[in-house]
Amino acid sequence: MHAEIEVSGREIPQFFVSTAQRARETFDGLTIGWPLLGEQFPNYDDALYTFDKADLIDWIAAANDGLDSIALIGHNPAMTELANFLCLRLALSNLPTAGWLWFGFDDDSWGASVQSPGRGRCHTLYTPKSGKLL
Repeated sequence: MHAEIEVSGREIPQFFVSTAQRARETFDGLTIGWPLLGEQFPNYDDALYTFDKADLIDWIAAANDGLDSIALIGHNPAMTELANFLCLRLALSNLPTAGWLWFGFDDDSWGASVQSPGRGRCHTLYTPKSGKLL
């Protein structure tokens, strides 16, 4: 990961992270390049240790509707498939290792947001090679 992530003018999303060691290391690496992120405590969740997009969709559907956006650190192929399902314009072939997604929806509930493809609003896609939030 780059030493500093270009984040000027951005809010800090709520992070939800798989309990896998590699996912935890990805979040820890982000805090080095995004110092304000280090003030946040990520939510580690065993349910995010999945390789199935349907599991992630179920997880999002149950998310707290009080959250405006969610940042996820998980595992492929589920993360790539989720990104392509929620944010059609991305058309990713693969979310690289240490990549993560930050997204939201215009719907009032997370459950309603994942009922059909293309309803997501991807705030950003981060890849370690870019060193910036895209």
